[in-house]
Amino acid sequence: MDDKGGVLYVGKAIDLKKRVSSYFRKQKNQPMRLQKLIEKTVNIEYTVVDSELEALILETNLIKSYRPRYNILMKDDKNYVYLKITTNEDYPRITVTRQVERDGARYFGPKASAGELYRTLKWLKKVFPYRHCGLDIRFKGDSTEPLRTGQPGEGGGPFKVLVTHKVLKYPCIDYHIKRCVGPCIGTVTPEQYKKFILPIVHFFEGKTDEIVKDLKEKMQQAAFGKQFEKAARIRDQLLEMEHLMAPQRVSSPDGIDKDVIGLVTEGGMGYVSHFMFRAGKLKSQENFILNAVHLESGAELEDAEILYAFVQQYYEKATDIPREVLLPEPFPQAKTIEEWLTTLANHPVKFFHPKQGKSKALIQLANDNAHSFAKKTQVSWQNKEGKGVEDALKGLQKILKLPKLPQRIEGYDISHLGGQDTVGSMVVVEKGLPKKADYRHFKLRTVQERIDDYAAMNEVLQRRLRYLEPILSGMRKAKKKEIPQIEKILTREKLDTDDLIPHKILIIEKRKKIVGIVRTKPIEKDANELASLWVDPSCRGEGLARELVYAVMAKQRKGKLYVLPCQTLIDWYGSLGFHDVKEIPKFFEDKATRCVNACLIEKPVVMVYRFPKGEGDTSLTRKPHLIMVDGGKGQVSVAAATLKKAKLSIPLIGLAKKEEAIFMPGQSKPLILPKESAELQLLQRLRDEAHRFALKYQQGLRGERLKS
Repeated sequence: MDDKGGVLYVGKAIDLKKRVSSYFRKQKNQPMRLQKLIEKTVNIEYTVVDSELEALILETNLIKSYRPRYNILMKDDKNYVYLKITTNEDYPRITVTRQVERDGARYFGPKASAGELYRTLKWLKKVFPYRHCGLDIRFKGDSTEPLRTGQPGEGGGPFKVLVTHKVLKYPCIDYHIKRCVGPCIGTVTPEQYKKFILPIVHFFEGKTDEIVKDLKEKMQQAAFGKQFEKAARIRDQLLEMEHLMAPQRVSSPDGIDKDVIGLVTEGGMGYVSHFMFRAGKLKSQENFILNAVHLESGAELEDAEILYAFVQQYYEKATDIPREVLLPEPFPQAKTIEEWLTTLANHPVKFFHPKQGKSKALIQLANDNAHSFAKKTQVSWQNKEGKGVEDALKGLQKILKLPKLPQRIEGYDISHLGGQDTVGSMVVVEKGLPKKADYRHFKLRTVQERIDDYAAMNEVLQRRLRYLEPILSGMRKAKKKEIPQIEKILTREKLDTDDLIPHKILIIEKRKKIVGIVRTKPIEKDANELASLWVDPSCRGEGLARELVYAVMAKQRKGKLYVLPCQTLIDWYGSLGFHDVKEIPKFFEDKATRCVNACLIEKPVVMVYRFPKGEGDTSLTRKPHLIMVDGGKGQVSVAAATLKKAKLSIPLIGLAKKEEAIFMPGQSKPLILPKESAELQLLQRLRDEAHRFALKYQQGLRGERLKS
């Protein structure tokens, strides 16, 4: 749980102590999502149960209730729908619902696409004239007094029915166009009407052979009886069924009821393709997206973790559980899930990971579909002509005269509310697709309580580009013989001179004169203090202090770097990525007291820079092929100046919203692309994503500020 009592993560373990300890143990290449979870955790609560199965059920229910931000979740699961057939009624209805209830009805699902389900029902209604209204119709054929009668040929039927919940005027248009047999006016008995419903149940159970066989027999009987019009209608119904059964041409040779799961992970998201085989034929195919809420801050997902989350959450909702589930790879705790599903399904359920043969081919088919679904989901920006990602990138390279294909494009935007809570965002597109694990946001320090988008963009790019800047010439470690001179300078400037160790000191030298000094002091394990920072007055304004601090950061690479700045440098350190420490650490208490007495201030500010764990921030250390800022000529000029100061040569453009014009450094007139061009649509998508990501972070900060 976090400091506000919010649930961050729900998990289970046989040995809880061992599991929790593994999270907090130093590990190489520890996932970013786990790192962030550990940073925010202030309390751990647990419940002891009697078995692994009970633990799994409790975990599933808690995830469903709390939807923790660090658990992997099926995206937008409130949009999943079920088909409901009210087989417990005299005249069953077929509806689409989002809830499964214990009401005696038959449910099929979950289905990821409500639109696709409605289209299927539309086709089925052409074959089977069932009702889909909300009328409550009860058969009263044995009643002594007629409640609703109709004479054959006069728009009614001979049977007595009671109609309540009269939500529409009946009989409706479906009856008149022969898309419903009209049970509301007593045309059929429940037994006769259920002959239309049973084939639909069979269809969603995957038993389509029985439907086709029955229709063919009726068509032949009509033809033999010279009822050619009726035979033609049934022929048309068969053609409709062939259309609906097209996906079922894929088959499983063993005829066993099974599900096949395909998975691909792209752009930090998990894309799952779920095939349902019943009686050896493909009954349905659904696609799902899984991610973690906090994924955009640099986390990546593991395939085994995604599979565990999907199987747990999908089958908790499923109305039809098969005997076999084929998986692209095994995942931990599969045996416990099998036991749980066996209990839910009332028959044995087994997981398999086929490595060859026809079952392996089915897995490959599902994986291919998952890959196709991922591409389709991620490239929805494509134009009507269907110009693909690769073509759009090649087009950008040609239009912008780029030296390389822009495989990695970074987009930047600034967000604030009247100058408050100013933040910046960096979003990334790789090979034309968003890579959310590489997204970054920046809490700005130099631009607060005022509106200055140019200064804000300068700070964002300055902090981002410092990972790519070449080492400043003239910067090196201090030599032992230089320590007396360094001590003299630091003493004169009233800076810390304790424990001057040459290899802990960096200097900048110009014309054999020391013009810049910075050093670090170890405080505790993986924590250092930025103890002394000085630049010669004649060289101030050249960015040497920033270069020295960045060099220290590059040298440390892990842990924490603390600083106790004077009041005038608090915002400057903030612009470099340092953040205020809420409480002064014990190892800084004495120094903080001396600072209060010397500077006559009420409370000193301790700041910290937290380095990413593992191998470092690979997103920021990768050089982009193109940088795009949200804005016109002014923003491009600021970004170009920041690139020049960093001594970096990276292609740069700005995209202005008003006319969707592309601005480039050194060009007075913007470039205007056709609105339907895929190249412009790609840039627009990147710009809009940068705006969304910045706004989301800014709103979060504002919410926290208003609560405090």
